[in-house]
Amino acid sequence: MRQRTSRRDLFRSAAALAAAAMLAPATAETLNVVNFTDAPLAVEGELRVEGAGGLRLPSLSLGPGVRLAIDPVRTPVAVASAPSFAQGAKIALAPRYAGMTCGRVVLATWSGEADVPEGLFDTGSVAGKASVSVETAPDGKSRQLVVTVGDWAGAPELRILAMGDSITQGIQKENQPEYGFPQYRTSLASFLAASGIKPVMLGCRRHAQLDAAGVQAPADWILHCGVSGERTGGMLGRKKDWEKAGEPDVVTLLIGTNDIHGKRKSPDRDVAADEVFASWKRLVEAVAARWPKAAILGSTILDRDFKNEGPVGHDLTVRINARIEAAYRAGALPKGFVLVDLFKLCPLEEDGNFFLDKLHPNWKGQMAMAEAFFAALRGLPCAAKPASAEEGVRPAAK
Repeated sequence: MRQRTSRRDLFRSAAALAAAAMLAPATAETLNVVNFTDAPLAVEGELRVEGAGGLRLPSLSLGPGVRLAIDPVRTPVAVASAPSFAQGAKIALAPRYAGMTCGRVVLATWSGEADVPEGLFDTGSVAGKASVSVETAPDGKSRQLVVTVGDWAGAPELRILAMGDSITQGIQKENQPEYGFPQYRTSLASFLAASGIKPVMLGCRRHAQLDAAGVQAPADWILHCGVSGERTGGMLGRKKDWEKAGEPDVVTLLIGTNDIHGKRKSPDRDVAADEVFASWKRLVEAVAARWPKAAILGSTILDRDFKNEGPVGHDLTVRINARIEAAYRAGALPKGFVLVDLFKLCPLEEDGNFFLDKLHPNWKGQMAMAEAFFAALRGLPCAAKPASAEEGVRPAAK
């Protein structure tokens, strides 16, 4: 029987991790990654990697006395060949993980066999007792350096169902590596695992690839209910798929942008917005009725100017989101619904910063979304500012 997680325990364990963050040593150099980088990395001295993107490295070399501090959730590391670790080299978790007493993270994924010296992981970078292992990646071919902290076997479990369209399903396109971004759902699972909570992702579909860097999600993280091109009415008609998903503790719901595409030529945008909102609300109510004990983390619709729609896509998005927010403030949405304002979190006007094609969020956008959902789980109401990991969340309506 799985161990159920109370809201209070969930918030407490996640908040303890965030509260322990501290400043990195002033002598450390910093590599800031935005979306992804694919240059070789040979570290000298002390390097701290920050940002919201993947390190897709042709090679990695750590010499003696080198210390590499990474955030394996926000900046996952994948190496195309076997990395070189000299005796005395250290890999540490970023300072924000200094308070970790229980959790599991993948420090790096690589191809081939690498010699991993004893003491490679800096156990002083976490608060709990840590163990390191080299494990076979989910694809059965690559290898992963895994750090487990504390009593991971006894960690509580949280079951999550991610529902939505292509933004939830994720997009990978051949010969276009910039499309290889992590889905917010698998990144959300990574945040939970790093905070001492075992995520189990539910759903009716599965996509195993986490990102173009070659980092892979565990087998129990790849299920979801995201369907590329889906609209709210279409998702409402997929109740047979819902039955396959089981019983989630949390449902994340991000859908509606394809409804906007279908209404882009409507002569009256207020009528169009009313129709989309009504369909969105019916879907929310159906989800709440199907899983009455689950918390629903529902998002505002992301901004769009897909395929040069011009002001139409943006204008309809604003109108529909205004209706969603008004219904939320009025308490007109089901009990247990929490509004996560991703529209304000990922502004479209910062072209190339959060979006790749003015519809699908890039790596930084997806990571910001994952952190917003994670903050909602922690129950911390915050202002919506794009630069913060813990912002963009509204408190639940009373």
